[in-house]
Amino acid sequence: MEDKGQILGIDIGIQNVGIGIIEASDGSLVGLDYISTSSKWKMQDRIRTIYERLKYIIEEHDITCITYEEVHFQNINTKEAKMKNEAIFRLNLIIGVVLLLAAQYNLHVTVQSPVRIKLLIGGSGACGKDAIQKRLLYVYREELSGHPEWRDMIGKNDHVADALAQARTTFILSREK
Repeated sequence: MEDKGQILGIDIGIQNVGIGIIEASDGSLVGLDYISTSSKWKMQDRIRTIYERLKYIIEEHDITCITYEEVHFQNINTKEAKMKNEAIFRLNLIIGVVLLLAAQYNLHVTVQSPVRIKLLIGGSGACGKDAIQKRLLYVYREELSGHPEWRDMIGKNDHVADALAQARTTFILSREK
């Protein structure tokens, strides 16, 4: 990954997509956002909305890398596992949108494991979302002092915090090479 441009962390979702953007050179916070769609909308309208918003974000920033968290199917034949797998199928539709945009804009793509994100950001592969949020609030405390709305997003919106954690993980791993 290049040391220039910006890293776009995306928390993949069909109803809510978290956005976290940081500088690839120093990891400083550039912006936070989220995309919401309604379950009442047709699937193609939800996907189009997410595609258009992500495209706009890429065009408005100096994005050189997109990162998202990997998702896994469960090979278990229970009602709960089937419901989870259906949700994962919908997530994969959005991953397709992300990969299409990466191809269209010639962007580097990284995929982070949940354990790696928890370990590098939260300090433990078994930490919870609250530990990750607290760490992000600490790491970005200076930048957040001028943007209370961003601080609120990290503290109250799991999707935004997850997206920022993914971008931060990609930044940290790029420094280890």
